[in-house]
Amino acid sequence: FTITNKHIPERTEVKVTKVWDDANNAEGLRPSSIEVELLANGTATGKTVTLDESNSWIATFSDLYKYENGTEIIYTIEEIEVPAGYTSTTERQNNEFTITNTYIPKTQVTVTKVWDDENNRDGLRPDSITVELYKNGSATGETAQLNESNNWSHVFSGLLKYENDVEINYEVKETTTISGYESTTEETSTNNFTITNKHIPERTEVKVTK
Repeated sequence: FTITNKHIPERTEVKVTKVWDDANNAEGLRPSSIEVELLANGTATGKTVTLDESNSWIATFSDLYKYENGTEIIYTIEEIEVPAGYTSTTERQNNEFTITNTYIPKTQVTVTKVWDDENNRDGLRPDSITVELYKNGSATGETAQLNESNNWSHVFSGLLKYENDVEINYEVKETTTISGYESTTEETSTNNFTITNKHIPERTEVKVTK
């Protein structure tokens, strides 16, 4: 007689979801797909899945052994190549993993002061002026002093480019009131501002009688 005891090893699965935090791909840097590899007890298994729009950036490693030598296998996943410019974080809940790739677009705003006062003929030009950065029409509280030592120019750097997936509109305003001058601001190109302070030198006359 032959008595056969049969046991079908328990199986499990691992689900992985990709999340993009990149202002809805505003900069066009998001790749068309990414690859994820499955690890068992920290060792690469050689099993990979491709995530892309066609599978809604979701895939499942299925039909996996749950135990090895009576001990439950610890499965993890790893993004094979993190897209350039992005950071990658992974969160786990049981055997469901979420990989979040984050790209935070930044920009800068340049402001330059121009004096139209015949080279300070009347001696009214101040030693410095103060400008403030505005974001979507509201003052940010971030200011800068312009003077001869910085060539009357400043760069507000490291600024968020988008908010709620919409590009932020930046402006620069002069906060210093200068007696005798008229001030105009022009955005000469995207996020490059020129503030021109104009003063027409006072004139006089000399009368001579012979």
